[in-house]
Amino acid sequence: MKLRNKLLLLLVMVLPLGFAACDDDDDDADVQPTEEVAELILEKSSIDVEVDDTGTVKITQGGGEYHVFSSNPDIVAVELEGNVVKLSALSRGRTSVIISDKNSQYKELGVVAFYDVLEIETSEINVKMPLGHSKTARIPITKGNGGYEVSVESEIVSATIENDSEIVLVATKEGKATITLTDSYGLTLDIPVTISTTTIPYDDKELEAIKADDTNRYEFNGVRIGHPAYSDVNTIEDGVNVYGLDYRGFYFYKVYFSGDKEVGVKTDGRLDINYHNPRITLNEPCDLEIIKNDGTKIWVVYSYIKDEKLNFGHFCQDI
Repeated sequence: MKLRNKLLLLLVMVLPLGFAACDDDDDDADVQPTEEVAELILEKSSIDVEVDDTGTVKITQGGGEYHVFSSNPDIVAVELEGNVVKLSALSRGRTSVIISDKNSQYKELGVVAFYDVLEIETSEINVKMPLGHSKTARIPITKGNGGYEVSVESEIVSATIENDSEIVLVATKEGKATITLTDSYGLTLDIPVTISTTTIPYDDKELEAIKADDTNRYEFNGVRIGHPAYSDVNTIEDGVNVYGLDYRGFYFYKVYFSGDKEVGVKTDGRLDINYHNPRITLNEPCDLEIIKNDGTKIWVVYSYIKDEKLNFGHFCQDI
């Protein structure tokens, strides 16, 4: 009887262990292995591409179903060919391209679009100074990578950079010189400069700028003439056209010429000035030409030479 009781007690103690072992086996059977996600990897994190050229970057690893887009399509265009990102540089600048895969992973690719050459509008610079005057010339930089610097070792011309986009030359004497342009990539360009004098007051580009400005104005030797106290003069005296400004008959600026007001060279040109600021006093015959007549206004240029100096100006006024 005692032996039977001991066996029952042992059985009661062993049974829970068996049930526990069975439960553990069932839990292990329900666990499923997880699929590993492939990290999105590019062969490089940045790329430099020459403007008007292309570059490529491979996607070396990822989840597939890739998509790409450019942060600035004006600088770089992008397309996907399989697992290769193809970039087309359109203009100089910095931007980025974003690559994604089906697992919503993203990578940013830095892009620099650059020029491998420096260029200006012309291969050499020719400056024609009006006789007795200095001359300022502006030369746009058409290709380059910004951060420009310019140097010149000459007494006949100085050079600076303005708006990181153009060279500004100030020519003071006749002769030849060389200026050196450098950009942020270390590219350099040696530019020959030839400076000569002329008795023609305005070049073609300057004439076009004068004709494009329809504001009423008078200018002499680069100085704008005018004052609120002055009255306009637009009359005919003894058959001669007179244009200008007058202050009580004491201070004045007057331009005289004969003939009609159609485009062309006119006769009997004369410049008569007694102006206060800057102080200008003269009465000189001048060559005069109407360069534009739009039916409501005329644009006139004039010049004369005295003491080896070309004096010149222009005006725009109502007919």
